[in-house]
Amino acid sequence: MFDFYIVTAVLNAVDTIDRTVWSILSQRGDVHIHYHVQDAGSTDGTLEKLEAWQRRLTSCSVLPAKISFSLASEPDSGLYEGIQRGFERLEIPEKAFMAYLNSDDVLFPGAVQTVAQVARDLPDVDWLYGWRGLMDQWGRIVHTNVLDVDFPRSLIAEGLAESIHHHHIMQETTVWRKRLYDKAGGLDTTRFAGDWDLWRRFAKHSEMVHLRANIGAFCRRPGQLSGDLGRYTADIDKAIPRDVRKSKMMDIIKNKDSLAITVSDLDTDGRWKLRLKKEIRFRSEVIKSLAPSGAEPSVSLTPFELPWWRRLIKNPRRCSFW
Repeated sequence: MFDFYIVTAVLNAVDTIDRTVWSILSQRGDVHIHYHVQDAGSTDGTLEKLEAWQRRLTSCSVLPAKISFSLASEPDSGLYEGIQRGFERLEIPEKAFMAYLNSDDVLFPGAVQTVAQVARDLPDVDWLYGWRGLMDQWGRIVHTNVLDVDFPRSLIAEGLAESIHHHHIMQETTVWRKRLYDKAGGLDTTRFAGDWDLWRRFAKHSEMVHLRANIGAFCRRPGQLSGDLGRYTADIDKAIPRDVRKSKMMDIIKNKDSLAITVSDLDTDGRWKLRLKKEIRFRSEVIKSLAPSGAEPSVSLTPFELPWWRRLIKNPRRCSFW
């Protein structure tokens, strides 16, 4: 049986917490999910809902996977301290995969079983990144990005996966082994951009494998903490000034040998295999912004663009049947 460890840190998420919890409890497969919820002192009914889940699970034996559920409630200094406290309450073996899921995000059905199969087939892989998913505040999946969004290791390590020079890594579709988490030193609980900081430290020790499967979906809703991009990028700028990151981005693009990524696909024999991908997609506007004024970029890269049908939807007048 495959053991998977996951934490949710929560404060006042009464409208979304049930959806998040159920997306984990309803996972299927030969898996044992160790799930801890760390509440920071909710006052809106969230804690009562979590206590109700805890009572149900003490007597429930019909879930499709083995579940060990735990709950704690105590004040903390912020999201990442809550997550760190949650991890500390779980006795996680160094080879086990782990993750955290925010209190409005969800796992896709079958996500944990997919991670279990990859762990079996690729025992040396420590870090997986699935396709990105997006849902609205009502829980409707509005987008799953099966296009390649590529994150070369050198780019992550330099702190460039920050939504300015490149796309940012989506936390809800990212899982890793405990041994990598320990090597990187765990979460820096003082940071607002704690995930960005963790990924760049991961990249100094391990390659992030781009998994061709859905893992989790991010919820976009009014008033969420992740909507404060100004504070998020300010924290990044404080750690690595923006002009320094721009210079690093230019160096990375010029060094095409550093732009390969590792991809994992499900092979025809039903096993997950690794392959190297050298054609990397970047945002076309970023590539152009790095070139001297009036000049074309000196390297040939594949810009990241929307598929043709999405471009039509964004520009309906270009569509003859609209």
